[in-house]
Amino acid sequence: MRKKAMNLFCLFFALFLFFVDNPQGLAYTYYEEDFSFTEDLSLGLRAGAVINALDNKYLFGMTAQGFRDISIIGKDGWYFEVELDKKLNKYFSVAFESGRMEYDLDFTVNPENTSGISGAMGSMEILPVVGKLKVQYPIEGFGEFSEASYKFIPYISAGVGGMFTDLSEDSYATSTGYNFNTDSSALAGKYGMGLDFYFTENFAVNLEGAYIDMDIKTDMSTQGITTTEDVHYDSWVVGGGLKYSF
Repeated sequence: MRKKAMNLFCLFFALFLFFVDNPQGLAYTYYEEDFSFTEDLSLGLRAGAVINALDNKYLFGMTAQGFRDISIIGKDGWYFEVELDKKLNKYFSVAFESGRMEYDLDFTVNPENTSGISGAMGSMEILPVVGKLKVQYPIEGFGEFSEASYKFIPYISAGVGGMFTDLSEDSYATSTGYNFNTDSSALAGKYGMGLDFYFTENFAVNLEGAYIDMDIKTDMSTQGITTTEDVHYDSWVVGGGLKYSF
């Protein structure tokens, strides 16, 4: 899975370099004839909410006093990202994005025959670097937006990239004898849909929702024993921003 995802990422990057170095190529000719109302490259800034889908139950294994059923629960957070978009033709684009995500984590421990422990696990910070392919369908303005300067471009996207993570443990977790640690990087898939609304020839409002599928190896240590699990740190991101085409 990881090897295939990395190959796909390299393909996206190669396509991006090709079209940047060959602006007079086939894509540009087609674009100039049929899709002249925006330019080849665009730069966007987007921000919004992280809606966490993380609720992993019954993780980790045996400690010195028996089995522990542990849940790691993600709380909602925030994100922002910068996106560079290269249009290949009227219907396809490649894009690269990076930014920052942050949200808090809780954990719950339910030892057998004892009272459970529940509280803050820590704060997760993520630096994503993602390449993706976008399939779009430009629509001319209509209704009250029928003037030539108004354009609507709905799209769907799929991509893959690296997520560089940093888990800052909360003092509550360490005070109860549980220590958590994660790998510093992971491979993730990102799948979304959105809309660009051009209110001038160059400026657009962008709305996007996406699902991030990410597994990170997570260590849990207690009573001198460390166990490791692949934890599904999946989440939704929903946001909006501005885009400039040039």
